[in-house]
Formats: sequence, C-alpha cells, structure tokens
Amino acid sequence: FEMAEVKTACVPCASLTDEHRLSPEAAQERAASVPLWKLNDDKTQLRRSFIAKNFQAALEFMNAAGVIAERENHHPDFHLTDYRHMEVVIWTHKLGCLTENDFQLAAMVDEVPVSYSPKWLKEEIARNPTAEPFLTGSKTAGAAL
Repeated sequence: FEMAEVKTACVPCASLTDEHRLSPEAAQERAASVPLWKLNDDKTQLRRSFIAKNFQAALEFMNAAGVIAERENHHPDFHLTDYRHMEVVIWTHKLGCLTENDFQLAAMVDEVPVSYSPKWLKEEIARNPTAEPFLTGSKTAGAAL
C-alpha cells in the first residue's frame, strides 16, 4: 500500500489547546466530509466499523492505518473482534474531544484499501447509498475487493 501525497497533516498534540476543540455542531457539520465515519452520541469521537473479507484483510487494514497513525503521531483505537469485525475510533485524547486533526486522520485512513466482506458491502451500500463511492474506491485510493 502506497499513500498518495498528504495534503494536510495533523497539528502536533503538544500545540493543541482548548481553542482547537470542535463544538458538537461543528463536529456534526464536519462529519459530512468523512461519510464512512459516524459520530458518537456526544459528538466527541469518530467511529468507523466494517466487516473485512477475512482475518488477514482486517490485519492488513489495521497495519496500514497504523502506519499512517504513527506517521501523524495521532493514534486511534483499533478493535478487531470476531476475527474480522473492525472498528476504528478516533478522537484527540489530549483534549477528550474532536479536533480538526481527527477529521484529517479519518480522511487519511479512508485512503487505505479494504477487502470487505461481500455480504457486508452489499448491505452497507443498501443502508447508505451515498457511501458507495467511498467504499468501492471511486472516491479514494482504496478499493473494495
């Protein structure tokens, strides 16, 4: 996996202050830019969940996303359960809320190719047709196989 040139990078955590916090309204508005992600109820975290084709596909996604997180020094929580159910949770740990960094990281993670479970992919597109271009790779470098 090779990532396209990064257009924006995360602001170093050491320089983040309360003024970087996004209000719930701003987070809701900003969420439209990352349609594969959902806000938690209090709008302090971004979550993306999917079912990978198999265990190896889930690990490949997690490892590639981890490389991005390490490069950006902005680390999400990865939850791999039931051998192929993947959830990624992003928020700015230092402030306990969402900042612009979180949306930038989510967009970068969305560039990682994912080999989805065909059944999950079909059901997800039926549930959320606007996400189809992002899931199938026509809007991102990633491609669903």
